[in-house]
Amino acid sequence: MDQREIRSLITTLSLFVPGHTNKRRIIPWRNKAISLADLAQIKLAGLHKTFTIPKNVERYVSIMDLDFETLKSPPYSNGVYVEQIMR
Repeated sequence: MDQREIRSLITTLSLFVPGHTNKRRIIPWRNKAISLADLAQIKLAGLHKTFTIPKNVERYVSIMDLDFETLKSPPYSNGVYVEQIMR
């Protein structure tokens, strides 16, 4: 996917992020790698594949790879709503 498509997708997905009106939390296209300190502010960001996610950050984020149509995320735990849906 190109930058324009990713920006559009991030904008669409941002509607599902609490506090999505805060522009510092949603970054449609980021031009540098994400660090652990960034996680305090950023809730959703579009990144180019050339930026690798550090292992210490990977534990806390979900990564959607649109080229391979995969989602990698930490395990979901203590989810009352999800448990009710799955019954």
